[in-house]
Amino acid sequence: LQRMVLSDIHAGRGICLIDPHGDLVEDILERYPMDRKDDLIFIDLNDTDHHVPFNILAWNDQKDRDFYIEELYQSIDHVYNLKEVGGPIFEQYYRGALRLLMGDHKREGFIPTILEFELALLNRNFRTWLLEGISDPQIRNFVSMIQRAGGETSLENIAPYIISKINRLTMDVNIRRM
Repeated sequence: LQRMVLSDIHAGRGICLIDPHGDLVEDILERYPMDRKDDLIFIDLNDTDHHVPFNILAWNDQKDRDFYIEELYQSIDHVYNLKEVGGPIFEQYYRGALRLLMGDHKREGFIPTILEFELALLNRNFRTWLLEGISDPQIRNFVSMIQRAGGETSLENIAPYIISKINRLTMDVNIRRM
């Protein structure tokens, strides 16, 4: 594999090498031709001083948006087994809050990240501001419903339960830097 990669590099081809252990990439970097140094992009996810920016909520169209919401849901399900600890209220609040945060169209000057997920549920002023840029009646009805809910299903009671499933992304310093 090392010879094939180096052969492609010397031939002027572009490559992408994903090396979970790091041994192969170290060997290739030792032999990397200096005349191709400007073509090299090296990403080390273990390097805490130089983070790789990656926004899991960046989307191009509503199909992308809904796909990313679903993929994140599946990831959370993989970690927490949502059949046991989730349920329809979790799913409704999770999907609704992300759709509110991500919007139904790109909003100039605002790029949502997972760090604002908590704000979308806990901060009424932020929710109101987000809602100003939303035309989708489903999202508008969702916000109206969660703000009217009372008792055990009040937003004040439900929000920490929903947010707790996202904490792995928002509380980890290394992931948060991304």
